[in-house]
Amino acid sequence: MDRKVIKKIILTLLETSGITAIVLLSVFPVSCKVTTQGIQLIGGNYKVPKLLNMNVNDEKSVSLYFSDEVKVENLIVSPFVPGFSDSVDISNSMELSTALDYASGNYGMVECNVEYSNENKTTILNFENGTEAGKAYEIYGVVRDRTGNTLTFCIPFTGYNSRIPKIQITEVHPAMAAVQKTEDQNGTRRLEYVECCVLSDGNLAGLELCSGYAGDSKGYEFLPLEVQKGEVFVVHLRTWGEGCISEEGNDLDLAFSRYCGEWRDLWSSNTTKPMGEKNDVIVIRNKTTGVVLDCFWYEDGTISNWGEYLKTDFTVTEGFAEIYPDGINGGGCSSAGIGTTKVFARGGDGRWSITTPSPGSL
Repeated sequence: MDRKVIKKIILTLLETSGITAIVLLSVFPVSCKVTTQGIQLIGGNYKVPKLLNMNVNDEKSVSLYFSDEVKVENLIVSPFVPGFSDSVDISNSMELSTALDYASGNYGMVECNVEYSNENKTTILNFENGTEAGKAYEIYGVVRDRTGNTLTFCIPFTGYNSRIPKIQITEVHPAMAAVQKTEDQNGTRRLEYVECCVLSDGNLAGLELCSGYAGDSKGYEFLPLEVQKGEVFVVHLRTWGEGCISEEGNDLDLAFSRYCGEWRDLWSSNTTKPMGEKNDVIVIRNKTTGVVLDCFWYEDGTISNWGEYLKTDFTVTEGFAEIYPDGINGGGCSSAGIGTTKVFARGGDGRWSITTPSPGSL
């Protein structure tokens, strides 16, 4: 055979082998190293570590839980800036992503140091000056596992609240008036609300009010507001018409919709049905720990299985059993007679009844 033909065949085989090797390397989880004998293929682990969970321990520490042991390569904790951190337009128009822009230190940093536990699967962030109760923060970080795989993440958290007040649900209006004649000229309407009384001083940061009928996703999350013993506030769970103004400062005369008064009125931005009219479980709890501060429930006798009736994402955890030792199925407050002009009211003896709001009250 002609030498030129043989040379051409050899070159073709080499090119084919090279292309095959490249394809195989791109498909199979292997790496390579150069030895005196040539290229040797080596198996490898390219599974990226996962961030499994996060826990805000207290004002000065947060724990991050990973699927594998990791080491932090880059980390920054920054305040969350509304209108910037959550702005898609800004993120798309910037050369750097929002998280990376934070990492450059443009918007301030929370000084912290890192320690590890649980064979380096748990990363603990210790903040030198602590965090503010109810304030929104973000953690941007890069971690690397033993085999060199890295994970970049950006996760929000809320500053720990160590001053949780004691709160009692005192009145519930579960039904919105659906007929036009109940509306004023400014479009106000009788809407659903929950009235609460503060039994001890504290801060509302990290607390939420949830309905089992509507589910956790429609819960109202409280702002970091200071409250005092004896104070009354009302959470309006639906916005409709004018006057639905949340009184987050010292001026308690801003809201002018139905069922507003000299107390503090807080409004949910929700516009759909926030609770059951005849059957529901209303809970105020610590969103971080799941501890129930107070709970009220009512039923009309038609619910045979509360587990099927309540939304699947609704959870009642620690503290509920202390309020109702027999559980939801052990009996409850009857909703017979409730309506758009009636409320569930808690008496001085702790018992609930259906009544009409008296003049000067809700």
